[in-house]
Amino acid sequence: MIYSFAFYALAIVYAWIAVSAFSPATSLSSMAIAVPLIMVMMNLPISIGSIGLMEFSYTVILGFVGVSAEAALATALLMRIHTFVSAGLGGVLYSLRHDKSAEELLHNPTSSLKEESVR
Repeated sequence: MIYSFAFYALAIVYAWIAVSAFSPATSLSSMAIAVPLIMVMMNLPISIGSIGLMEFSYTVILGFVGVSAEAALATALLMRIHTFVSAGLGGVLYSLRHDKSAEELLHNPTSSLKEESVR
């Protein structure tokens, strides 16, 4: 339960920092109400990867707490770009890591299969 609380608290702060770049007057308490609603809408199985749904959710729900549609959409796009950049960086770092077992399998696939059958 503590992990869930920490996850949602960090999600609220993250969204508040992102929306503050475009609408500095937005309060943390209004984001504490808006972000869980946005996250529920984003988890609806309507589109692949919440593409379009996330942007719509931010625009509509942040509009109810006084954020302009332009600032809300810019916030959603900023968060989407951040996700893509983070995932891309993680993918590059993952591919560059040195994994000895994968390297051995690549160079000599039959020896690995023989060792597994012996065990």
